[in-house]
Amino acid sequence: MQTDVSNAHDVEHLIATSVKTYGRLDYACNNAGIEGALGPISSLSEEAWDRTTDINLKGIWLSMKEGVPMMLEHNGGDASELRTRLQAAFLQSVID
Repeated sequence: MQTDVSNAHDVEHLIATSVKTYGRLDYACNNAGIEGALGPISSLSEEAWDRTTDINLKGIWLSMKEGVPMMLEHNGGDASELRTRLQAAFLQSVID
C-alpha cells in the first residue's frame, strides 16, 4: 500500500487497513526515509530541511503514534518497535 509517511491521514489509513486486513499489528519496522539534500548545512534550504525531517523523523513518529496503540491493544501491552533508521545518522549526514 502506497503511503506518504509524512502525512498523518496516510499513516492512519495504513495502520487501520493493516489491522482490518490482518486482524492485529504485532510489530513495526519504521524504515522509510530519504537521503535528503546534500551539502553544507549553511546552504540547505528550509524546504529541503522540512522535506527530509518530515519523512525521516515525523514519519517515524506518526507511525509509532498510530501503531503502538494497536500493538498494545492486540498484544496485551507488549509493544515492540524495530527502528532501522537512526535519527542520529540523519543528523550527522546534515552536519557533514
